[in-house]
Amino acid sequence: MAVDGACRAWVPNGFIATSGWSGACRIGNADDLGTVSWQTREGPITVTGTFRDGALHGPGSRTTPDGGRYEGQFCMTVPQGQGVFVAPNGMRYEGPFAWGAPSGIGRATFRNGDRYEGGVQAGMGNGEGIYTWANGDRYEGTQRAGYPGGQDRCISGTQVFEGIWTHGCCVDVGGTRIAVVRPMAECC
Repeated sequence: MAVDGACRAWVPNGFIATSGWSGACRIGNADDLGTVSWQTREGPITVTGTFRDGALHGPGSRTTPDGGRYEGQFCMTVPQGQGVFVAPNGMRYEGPFAWGAPSGIGRATFRNGDRYEGGVQAGMGNGEGIYTWANGDRYEGTQRAGYPGGQDRCISGTQVFEGIWTHGCCVDVGGTRIAVVRPMAECC
């Protein structure tokens, strides 16, 4: 059924009436290739793709109020499956998404030239991966909640530091202390 002559579309917070829906309407729901926008506290979100029974399923795109852009697979108008997200700060993530967040084995590149390839969960590095800084230094090992954590190594030029990492801090087997992603003063 149409609401005030408009189609309804499923968005992550529930159905909304869409007066600006650009596609066909079937039994009051968006049901065609089209675009829908809705307002959040931060501003408008716009989603384009093929809607069935009011929800976007399959390939599509989404722009966020801050200028972020996702292109890839959707389920119930939420990024789900393979996709690419480019954040306003220039960070680009390619890989799987689950319930709208990067999750799985993916690749992120940053505006400053740094890159990460490996496990991601809920948008943060989690699992085995390699973080490479723009200068060529790299961390190889386990990420936990976005920080290096585990029995891993950091390679800087010809130096290799191996040891136990906790929240981005390491004391290697030779006693050298290293901090990655956080100031040395925060490492105990």
